[in-house]
Amino acid sequence: AMLLLATLNNLRAQPLGFIADGVITMRVDADGTAFEGERLAAVHAQIRQRLQALPGVDHASLATNPPLGTNEDGKPIAIPGVAFASPDDGVLQVNTIGPDFFETFGVPILRGRGITAGDTASAPQVVVVSESMARHYFPGVDPIGRRMDVGRGRTGGQIEIVGVAADVRYKDLRTAAPRMLYIPAQQREPERAMVFAVRTAGDPALQAHAVSGVVQAVNASLLTTDV
Repeated sequence: AMLLLATLNNLRAQPLGFIADGVITMRVDADGTAFEGERLAAVHAQIRQRLQALPGVDHASLATNPPLGTNEDGKPIAIPGVAFASPDDGVLQVNTIGPDFFETFGVPILRGRGITAGDTASAPQVVVVSESMARHYFPGVDPIGRRMDVGRGRTGGQIEIVGVAADVRYKDLRTAAPRMLYIPAQQREPERAMVFAVRTAGDPALQAHAVSGVVQAVNASLLTTDV
């Protein structure tokens, strides 16, 4: 029993890379609806804006994979001037996120900036990378301003690295933080299922009903789970 307690205490002492206190998350699924493409992106934007406007909400965002989530989205990458040690070395996890993601989850931006509302489909393509990604592929070099590509067959350095975020644990407390890319949701095709999150100033449990009510007010055909 003492060994188990010590193990649990050690796990709690591990840095998570984010601040869970005060955060509510919910999964919103558009399966079974007619929403897709630009219409789905507009619905996602409307939900986030209405969540942000709720009394007591400090920040609101969305993502394909919240911290300690179970979703994975590995994509091949290319970095001009960087040779990969193996095929696996050229694949990174991608988290598609909305504006205010880092503020909502309390993830520190160590250099550069996070993802903002200005990172639209018509704006220059950008990406925020995790600290371990920056350390692995750009040892001793500031990655801000460097260029890369995400997706099979993509080359030419189309995406600019604009920020470095602290490492975040995604699978569980035991698994090391993955090398992660954070790409603006507005610069990718919208996913049918997204996780929305709000950071509240008070007790998040008191906001749960209002948060789920926002989705139903936008469109009652959207499925809300895991609030």
